Amino acid sequence: MRPLSLQGHQRSITKIRYNADGDLLFSTSKDNTPNVWYSLNGERLGTFDGHNGAVWSIDCNWDSTRVATGSADSTLRLWDCETGKCLNILNTKISVRSVLFSYSGNLLLYSTDQIMKTQPEIRVIDINSGEHLSGESAVVAIKDPEQKKALSSLWGPLDQSFITGHESGSIVKWDIRNPGEIVQQVRNHKAQINDLQYNREQTVFISASKDHTSRLYDAYNLTPMKLYTTDRPVNSAAISPICDHVVIGGGQEAMEVTTTAAESGKFENKTITMVNNNSSSSLIPSIGVPQLANNITLLAEHPGIFLQSTSAKVIAGAFTWMALIITCHQIYKHLKYYTLPSEQRWIVRILFIVPIYGLDSWFSLLFFRDNYYVYFDSVRDWYEAFVIYNFLSLCYEYLGGEGNIMSEIRGKPIRSSWWYGTCCLTGRTYSIGFLRFCKQATLQFCAVKPIMSFATLILQAFGKYRDGDWSPDSGYLYIIMIYNISVSLALYGLVLFYYATRDLLSPYDPVWKFFTVKSVIFLSFWQGVILAILEQADLISPVFTWDGAKASAGTVSAGYQNFLICIEMFFASLALRYAFPYHIYESNYTADNHSRSVTMQSISSSLKETMNPRDIMNDAIHNFHPNYQQYTQYTQSAKTNSGSSATGQASASTPKSPILTDTSNGYNSAALTETNATNVTLSTLSADNQMANSGNNSNNDSNVNNSQNRQIPTISQNYSEKTTLLSSDDEFQ
Repeated sequence: MRPLSLQGHQRSITKIRYNADGDLLFSTSKDNTPNVWYSLNGERLGTFDGHNGAVWSIDCNWDSTRVATGSADSTLRLWDCETGKCLNILNTKISVRSVLFSYSGNLLLYSTDQIMKTQPEIRVIDINSGEHLSGESAVVAIKDPEQKKALSSLWGPLDQSFITGHESGSIVKWDIRNPGEIVQQVRNHKAQINDLQYNREQTVFISASKDHTSRLYDAYNLTPMKLYTTDRPVNSAAISPICDHVVIGGGQEAMEVTTTAAESGKFENKTITMVNNNSSSSLIPSIGVPQLANNITLLAEHPGIFLQSTSAKVIAGAFTWMALIITCHQIYKHLKYYTLPSEQRWIVRILFIVPIYGLDSWFSLLFFRDNYYVYFDSVRDWYEAFVIYNFLSLCYEYLGGEGNIMSEIRGKPIRSSWWYGTCCLTGRTYSIGFLRFCKQATLQFCAVKPIMSFATLILQAFGKYRDGDWSPDSGYLYIIMIYNISVSLALYGLVLFYYATRDLLSPYDPVWKFFTVKSVIFLSFWQGVILAILEQADLISPVFTWDGAKASAGTVSAGYQNFLICIEMFFASLALRYAFPYHIYESNYTADNHSRSVTMQSISSSLKETMNPRDIMNDAIHNFHPNYQQYTQYTQSAKTNSGSSATGQASASTPKSPILTDTSNGYNSAALTETNATNVTLSTLSADNQMANSGNNSNNDSNVNNSQNRQIPTISQNYSEKTTLLSSDDEFQ
């Protein structure tokens, strides 16, 4: 939310003060006209017209019916708060620096300036004594023994004492029953004190000084509690009765800065959280244009942080859209040259993580409000789990499926390694149960992540979820524990699979692919956890809602997380472009499809096939079924169970991975290529897709030999079904 702009004054602010209920904010200025504002939306309700000089002070009585002002025109005026009508005028003959109603509303304390040989005075008058106010009938009249004028004042309990702030920087407590006798005096400021104001409970008060500081004091013993520093002299400070922040307003006259016109001064207004000393908003207008003095009345409704600025949204948007353009172009190229669907379907799914992550995070930043990020992040979390599964499936596909993998590693001993976490598997050998564990480790994450996201939404709706809140009564603790176990298990499954097959995967540059995918998924998770901890430890500035309430825990940390993800997705798009290049499939397409034209309809069909989530459900059922058959091997054979010659023809033209046929990588893949040409294996999910699409494939058999309209071979066209159930292996059950 943007700061409220209370535009109305033409010169520098001299006093700001809330009424007792906190819904009205009164301000005075050197433009001679006090203003009253509605504090929650910044609407100006009216002005009090009549003074002929700078108005130094203003106060409202306890029921907000009367307003008192003191001015440099040597008058003290009483006003009707509702109508703005002047009810009474007290001619003081000397400038009035401060005015203050007692709690009963019967007494009014004011202090006067020092002129020539006239000493400054502090007077208390009874405003109910008659129609006309008179300083001569003052209940109390005190002349400052230090010859330093009192610029601000506060009443003590039961109207029996009062506190004054002086030009010397001293704060003095007086007893109204013993006028002239100082009860207590402290001097923590180095320059004049311009303002003193209580909090709602009158237990502490805040001072505003020309020495560029404000301090919180204990109202009982005048002990300083907190120090706030600014870059300008502080003219006034107020503690909100309904929020836990203070408002500090001030500035420096041009005559004290330079020799230019008096209207060209430097002014500043800040809203500061009372507890944490965090600056909410710092607004410093330019110098040299008189109209810019209006900016001195700007009041921040809540702390303004970088995430709420237009700059943050523009920067995040720029990185997001650059990442989107790069990745969408890469996805388009893969769909255009969709020559090996068995591999490219997984690649396209993985690439979609950049648009989903980037746009989701950017929208969260655009609609930066309390708790909104939870709903945006849930979409991101669901796809995060989907990517893990697709990456493992792509690795399976690179190696020809479970059958080929097992033919390579079955019976080999598992090497012990602390780094890869296989030290506890010493003496064991690789088996089909090992592959099943790796697949189950990723599939469980695909189930746990959406469930936890849904649980987060429910807990958030009932107020039981707060990011960074580790207390037992908060759902965040349990969500993070479950998620951490699940994501660690998924990561462990990927690491085990890579450790077992890294030699087989070497032609596919697995290190870069593993690093890119795991960085996007796992590092972003721990980045979010660290930011949540920093916010919980008050190391990140909080955000306040429109009514002054502090935003719930996690809002700011999630905002910074989304901002960082927007930037990180640009670099992720570059990394993914090199990790999953399309040019190798383009070269294969160019060699085999000279007469074929690519239409948007064919690209759309490829995209539709790619994003169909049926395979993940079938694979989950297969791997977690109690009657799990170790694996199903598919071999290429002409005229097998289906007896279709068209199937045999399609099988004869089975495309091979262009990575293996690329001799530039220096990998001797003759044996593996020969194996794939005669005995290609796929996972069970491919068989399910084959049987599901067998009816559709029969319609396309007649077009196989048509060079003008030949369709891209699908998995079901490339392979015929033949199952061989191997012996059960329970080593990893």
